[in-house]
Amino acid sequence: MIGDLSKYSQQLIYESKSPLFQSFEINDIDDKIGYEEFMLLEYLFKDENLPSTIEYLSRNLYSALTDTVEEVPTSFASNLNPNDLIDVFSNSENLEKTTDTGSIWYKQTNGYVPLRINETKYIDDIDVPENRFYKNFLESVESLINQMLKKSPQGYISDQLLIYKETISSYLAQRYFKDIGMMEYVPLNSQLLQKKEGYRDILQYYLMFELGFRINWNEITDEFNGNEKKLFELYECWAYFELVEILKELCGSAIDFDDIFKASADKMTISLKEGTVKSFDISLEGKDIAIDLLYNKIFAKNKTDYMSYSVELRPDYSLNIHIGEKDYLIHFDAKYKLNIDDESFKNQDIVKMHAYKDAIIGTVGAYVLYPGEKNKIYYENRDEKLESVGAFPLRPGDNLHNRKKISEFIYKKIVDLSDLN
Repeated sequence: MIGDLSKYSQQLIYESKSPLFQSFEINDIDDKIGYEEFMLLEYLFKDENLPSTIEYLSRNLYSALTDTVEEVPTSFASNLNPNDLIDVFSNSENLEKTTDTGSIWYKQTNGYVPLRINETKYIDDIDVPENRFYKNFLESVESLINQMLKKSPQGYISDQLLIYKETISSYLAQRYFKDIGMMEYVPLNSQLLQKKEGYRDILQYYLMFELGFRINWNEITDEFNGNEKKLFELYECWAYFELVEILKELCGSAIDFDDIFKASADKMTISLKEGTVKSFDISLEGKDIAIDLLYNKIFAKNKTDYMSYSVELRPDYSLNIHIGEKDYLIHFDAKYKLNIDDESFKNQDIVKMHAYKDAIIGTVGAYVLYPGEKNKIYYENRDEKLESVGAFPLRPGDNLHNRKKISEFIYKKIVDLSDLN
């Protein structure tokens, strides 16, 4: 979850359409608070992340064709270019009179032949800026781990750090790193680094550590406090971006970061936009359907739209689906539980969904998003189509599978609503 959130954060600086796009300099990756850096390390060393990247790069290390000049006896030269020949005859001390009138040199050089010649040879060289960047990143992570070990108490964290230290040391011990020099600059403009498999992952990890939480993202940085974090707040932010990804894939739409973030005037602080955030469009059987994404939208009795007929309510996320002249609302609430013994949702969470469905005008469904395993939909009518409440699992690390189920459900709901119009 921390890793996913930091990816969104670092993209805020690196994407040109971001409200915070700017030039920046890379500093050492050790200026972080302890808990954040440990969580990022845990994310980094998951099998599907850095270990998988290292395995791929070990088999697909980039090399560039470079030329070297070597002086050899003329009779040994096998690869001459025009510049080499010019160099030969510009130095009279390197010429010798020949008596071999049948030599190919004789007529062309007035009877003189070179004793030695500079031959240009081409070799595959792995000591390129991108590989230096790759090596530097691993060395920086190793340095970070060593620093953390000095201040970490005995227990789970120190045990994990020792495992990470051994792992990163084994990576750096690979033979090819001996032929790669020190990084002189960060090649951020390298197309290879930005696009080539393996290298773009290293760049992403690097930026994650460098820039992940350097900017002041209110919803995130407010929750970091030593080893105590309001995980339910972080989960709410994470689940929001998962819902954004679902709508992007469902509607085939692009998201600009200024669609969902707002920046302060000095662009030093950002926060998530609240209210009506973004509109998506989807075409279904010739019908153009618009879906408004709402974040922390207030539904109240005194409003002319987005009304609650009783008390004020504020779901975490809502979808306002426009079909023809009618609007339909679907709500989601993120519920992070530290202790879910049976890996299921809680009854009180479903009760809250009933409050949304019954009190907010135009609502056809309200659902819990939680990091468990069981999903359940309670339908109001026997046809099991429209009005319902329920819960969907949405877990960090298993989000693609869960995201697909939620996407399929939203699409089915839109189809059922479209059939009514």
